[in-house]
Amino acid sequence: MGHLTFQTVARISELERNRRQAQLHRFLDNFEISSAKIESIGPGKKQVLESYGVETALDVERNKLYSVSGFEPKTAQKLLNWRRSVEARFVFDPSRAIDPRDIAQIDQDILGDRKRLQGALVLGLEQLKQTRAQILAAREHSRPEMERLALDQSSANVAAISG
Repeated sequence: MGHLTFQTVARISELERNRRQAQLHRFLDNFEISSAKIESIGPGKKQVLESYGVETALDVERNKLYSVSGFEPKTAQKLLNWRRSVEARFVFDPSRAIDPRDIAQIDQDILGDRKRLQGALVLGLEQLKQTRAQILAAREHSRPEMERLALDQSSANVAAISG
């Protein structure tokens, strides 16, 4: 449990260090391509972009755009220019606290990690119990043979000494 608390503190500290980036991401995510007026990008191209997961200014990245079929470099550049123009309007507010949604996401991530770890521990315990049961069963199964072999060895030892 202490480790998870440490993780929470570490992730929130990271959010604090990256507040500007987080604010920029939230800002860009508010600008939808579908409602933007971008030269050479009509409704058809907007639908294609959406089908590739490019829906907001935040999603407009060079590598994503080049993976969209039918998009020429000129068209991709117009989208990148649009994103830059949106980004230019961003103003960082250092007094603004960390977004509660980001903290909630950290809590969810850590809860998910915790559940996965607990599941792995329970599964591991069950596997150990099964392995133990198999070992005990194999030991019991071989016990009569071992006892017979021990008796044969004892008889052979007695015969060797007597003989």
